[in-house]
Amino acid sequence: TQDIVHSLFSSSTEFTTILFDKFKSLSRNSGAYIGRVLLETFEKTLDRHQLIELRDYLPRADIWEKRQILKLLKNGLYVGEFNPIFKNFRINERDELIDCIKKDYL
Repeated sequence: TQDIVHSLFSSSTEFTTILFDKFKSLSRNSGAYIGRVLLETFEKTLDRHQLIELRDYLPRADIWEKRQILKLLKNGLYVGEFNPIFKNFRINERDELIDCIKKDYL
């Protein structure tokens, strides 16, 4: 499913915008897999404004979505923008894999 969604939508900014709006409208009980698949399709397709908006979804995301959001933010924002977000998140969350994102292992 992920490969199909990614191949269909990752090359077009119009479809990226549609998928981003869909992600924003997901209810909390819609399931983590749907949100995670949508987040993985955003690899290298979101602009800076969308990434900053995505940052606001960290508190409501489950742990898998949080990891993917942090990965997107790390790859899309400047280091000076990402570091405060990461430090704030790291203070409040205890997840060993989060450190791997900071070190480029994930």
